[in-house]
Amino acid sequence: MMRLLALLILGLVAFYVAWPAWSGYQIKTALDAGDSAGLARKIDFDRVRASLRPAVTAEVEKSLGAAIAASGQPAEVVAKVKADAMPKLVDTALNGIVTPESVVRLYRERANLKTVVARIVAEKLASREGLAALGSLAGAMSPGKVDTGNIIGQLGKLAEQSGVDPGKMLGGLFGKKDGAAANGSGSAGPTTASSGGITIDNIKSFAIVGFTGYAIGIAKDKAATRPDVTAEIAFTGSDWQLVALTPNT
Repeated sequence: MMRLLALLILGLVAFYVAWPAWSGYQIKTALDAGDSAGLARKIDFDRVRASLRPAVTAEVEKSLGAAIAASGQPAEVVAKVKADAMPKLVDTALNGIVTPESVVRLYRERANLKTVVARIVAEKLASREGLAALGSLAGAMSPGKVDTGNIIGQLGKLAEQSGVDPGKMLGGLFGKKDGAAANGSGSAGPTTASSGGITIDNIKSFAIVGFTGYAIGIAKDKAATRPDVTAEIAFTGSDWQLVALTPNT
């Protein structure tokens, strides 16, 4: 009986402590190495996209609202754009943010997740996919009702303010830029990692979520008292994986 109890306790420790700790180590190792393929095996992309949807929706609405306001569109156009284009733009942004490569980028930038999400949203709104969602509105409304060219131009300006080079991204649609961006050597944003990786000192909170999950609050600044982002790992049926990223306000 005691042997059976000891085996049960050992199994629980292995499942709830050793296995998730090993998965967390694998995730960190893949992030440090920039190993996108290794990281892809440790992320439940559908659940991470769902966790980021509120933050991405807020950023898309903010950027799109600013672009529409600056373009002087009437109220009916504002309503139509939000109803028809917003879901497509949010999905476009999420599909661009939640990839192994983008997660590595988020990690390397060591910036506040909300700030990086805002910049990547700006990139995706100024991408061909994002502009295609806006362009489709022209055929959905009466001719002349939607000045998509003006809205697109305003999105380009917002993207530039976020450190994105729309001219480089879209092959000159917004015009070639000077310097490195013009010759193709520019960057859509800073990607250089700060010195050092995430250590135990960056962890600011820890909580149990349900029966098979842990929420870990992480701050880019080791001296910070509050986390910048909460990462959740959970058992998905076959492995412990990253299932949520939530930027903290």
